[in-house]
Amino acid sequence: MFKWSIPVSESSMWSVKTYDTYLICGTVDGKVRLLDRSTLAVEKELVLGKKNIGSLYLDGNTLYAASHDGKLFKINLKSFEVETFIKNVHKKMFDCAGIYQDKLITVSFPCSEIAFWNKDTLGNITVINIPLKLSGRTHIEKDSMYLSSRNILGIDRIALRQCMEDDLK
Repeated sequence: MFKWSIPVSESSMWSVKTYDTYLICGTVDGKVRLLDRSTLAVEKELVLGKKNIGSLYLDGNTLYAASHDGKLFKINLKSFEVETFIKNVHKKMFDCAGIYQDKLITVSFPCSEIAFWNKDTLGNITVINIPLKLSGRTHIEKDSMYLSSRNILGIDRIALRQCMEDDLK
């Protein structure tokens, strides 16, 4: 096995995405770093807090970042600046699951919650309670969100269109 580490931070990286010629990394000490993919040199850095940036989601030139202190950030990648953020997204850690129509979906497995946010303003649209466990994974494709969790024997599928229609009645 061929492996090497290049130190680029005083803390470890918790989440990683690729963007253009860069790696975007969320650190355990609350920073988002933009690294040159070929050299792994730190190009830019944003301090978002002091807790893990546990989840990143890319939507074009917009980055959504979930912090373990309950904050959700919307970052413009062209300027590498925070456009907006909100606090108390979930009471415990959460992931940015993806985009459905014009909504950002976050999932907190420990809270057993799925939340829908306006992807432009980060205004809350609705929160759905669903039995989940401490951890799990999600995948959004077309009108479906697939969930795996410790208490799900197999995969759950949520019909997002139906979910939104039912919740808005």
